[in-house]
Amino acid sequence: PQAGGPPAPQLVPAPEGTPAPTPAPATPPSGATEQMLALLRGQVLTLIETNNSSPGTGFSDRITLDLCSDGTFAYRREYSAGFGGGAGDASIQEARGNWSLTDVQSLQSARLAFSNQTFAENPPSQSDPFQGLPGSLALGFLAQPDGSVQTFIEQTRVLRTQSQRCA
Repeated sequence: PQAGGPPAPQLVPAPEGTPAPTPAPATPPSGATEQMLALLRGQVLTLIETNNSSPGTGFSDRITLDLCSDGTFAYRREYSAGFGGGAGDASIQEARGNWSLTDVQSLQSARLAFSNQTFAENPPSQSDPFQGLPGSLALGFLAQPDGSVQTFIEQTRVLRTQSQRCA
């Protein structure tokens, strides 16, 4: 302390048995973040792609991403392909982990982030439409004149419906 100034504050230990102070609440999410979370919690995002170039040949790819309200996700990819003459291939890939929103700029621009991923089988390839569930994916919403809201991941429109896997 400076001469003539107030004395330096002294820390006094709390009496034994005093509960620890409750930490200050986290900064509340921005308005856009709250709106996005409301649109995503408890929803499943679905992408279906098919291509049948000729009878017996082609592929079908269905990807679902359940975003549970508790911050967990369940990813499932069902892929099948036919090569003609009865030849074909099929696979199922599944993963679980945690999801969150990052880099929220507006309803049209944010990142859907994934962490603690565990794969039940082979990890998704980098060529699938959700980019193999990397650390994060570009996410956006587009309000329509009829009041509905379209959902986009990596600039690809996906179907957003109520999840049956999230209890």
